[in-house]
Amino acid sequence: MTSYLLKRHLFSLLVITLGLLLAALLSAGIIKKITYSATEKSLRQNALMISNLLSVTTDQELDELVKTLKVEGLRITIIKGDGEVIADSEADIRLLDNHKNREEVSEAKAGKLGLATRFSQSVSRSLLYLALPIENFSGMDLIIRTSAVVNDINSILKKAYTKIAIVAFSILFLLLFVSLLIEKRMAKPLFKIQKAAAAFASGNLNYYLHIGHPEDIKAVAKSLNKMATNLSNKITTITMQKNELHAILEGMVEAVILFNNRGIILNMNSAACRLFSVDKEQSQGSTLLDAVRDSRLYSISEKIFEQEEAIVEQIELSPQQSKPVNLDIYCTLLPNAGHKEQRAIIVINDITELKRLENIRTDFVANVSHELKTPVTAIKGFLETITEGDTDQSTAEHFLARSLKNTNRLDAIINDLLSLSKLENSNPGKDEFLESSIDEIIAKAIQVCTARANRKKTTISYFNKTDLKIRVIPNLIEQALINLIDNALKYSGPGTMVRVELEDHKTELEILVKDDGKGITVSEQERIFERFYRVDRARSRESGGTGLGLSIVKHICELHNGKVSVLSEEEKGSTFSITLPKTIRPF
Repeated sequence: MTSYLLKRHLFSLLVITLGLLLAALLSAGIIKKITYSATEKSLRQNALMISNLLSVTTDQELDELVKTLKVEGLRITIIKGDGEVIADSEADIRLLDNHKNREEVSEAKAGKLGLATRFSQSVSRSLLYLALPIENFSGMDLIIRTSAVVNDINSILKKAYTKIAIVAFSILFLLLFVSLLIEKRMAKPLFKIQKAAAAFASGNLNYYLHIGHPEDIKAVAKSLNKMATNLSNKITTITMQKNELHAILEGMVEAVILFNNRGIILNMNSAACRLFSVDKEQSQGSTLLDAVRDSRLYSISEKIFEQEEAIVEQIELSPQQSKPVNLDIYCTLLPNAGHKEQRAIIVINDITELKRLENIRTDFVANVSHELKTPVTAIKGFLETITEGDTDQSTAEHFLARSLKNTNRLDAIINDLLSLSKLENSNPGKDEFLESSIDEIIAKAIQVCTARANRKKTTISYFNKTDLKIRVIPNLIEQALINLIDNALKYSGPGTMVRVELEDHKTELEILVKDDGKGITVSEQERIFERFYRVDRARSRESGGTGLGLSIVKHICELHNGKVSVLSEEEKGSTFSITLPKTIRPF
């Protein structure tokens, strides 16, 4: 602030000094002009006064008269028309030269007022001469010349110049002092504004600028404060909108990629990073081809800038060491909005699960149609054969027995479908979950399956009994265990053992159902919980299975916030596991 103020003050000093110097020079010139003009006027008046005295004087008395009129600083000379000096107040006229060539004399002879300034040899001084013509004095033309000493005029001017200089310097110091006070007063609010501007530029928009005076700068400060407030509000709004947009993008299931016409990625949301296994920070600035590594997607990103119309496509992506994924692609250009380069956005929806569910739905429709049509067709054929009347009693009874069996199978399928539908659409209340002994539930399930086990000469054993109680819907858990034990019995040979084990973990309870059957291949393990999916269709139908048992188990577990899984190897049996949380599910 001191340096800035000093520079401003030095500039003011220079301007004021130049102004005063110019004024002093002009004043000196004016004073000099006025002084010389006054001297000339005085010389003329003296010349006129002397001319009036000449009317009562003879030419012999002129020199004597002039010498008697001698005044300090005034010289009087009377000159004839031919230049002869006939009277002089200071010099001896006998020693004076002819003055006909003198400048002022020549002008007077021409009838003008003669003026001249020069050094006089006769009196050894510089004089200002004024010559006035007088016509017909005693029959001759005379010239009266009055002169004043130039040194006396210069002495007067010197005193005047000295006074001007004193006044000028006094005014200079006064103006400098006043300007310094004014600049200090003006600089203080200006530096406050500068400080506020620096604070605003650094992002501190909460800085408040307070200036009480002067009014014009106060108005500027008020405008700056208002500007900072408006900027702060706008930045807050923009930040909120940016955060909301970021939250929306990050919360989207769809993958979103923003890129420019050079194929450079400008932004990717988390879904896109997960889909393509790309680090979010590393993706910024990389090319779309490097990040995605799929030529079809890159081709779409190039095509959008050529046709400038939205592109909608579906592609199948096959990432390394991962299952193929089906992608629904929507690509469109973004408004330019002042950007130098064009930008576009790709929205990618992973429809792999939808495709899978669609396949499951298609398979379900086909399977349920097939499962229902098979017993209906068999019943219809048996009944048509009987009604034709060509069968004997024993054959008719056989056909009726077969019809009843298919009817029972049809009834089982319908009952399982109804159970599955009820489970999918049910939303049990908290009161339906009862604190139940897990041992009792397992014991009831084993008791229901004992008759089948006895028929197959298979043993059901229960290991790791406990007195643990958990909150579940008892009949549903019992149904799930019955389905698992029944499946184990179906695929176990005579003389084998089905083992039910209980494992108590910290937060979960795990019920294991193990068999020594033929096992399940890895490819089939992924689909056995689908509706109507059978590992061995012929054997499953023969044993009376509907193909919905494991789907019902899966839905019962999900209803309890649990899960069901399988571990199996071919020819080494299978282990089905029901995992239930010990705490009741949230409602």
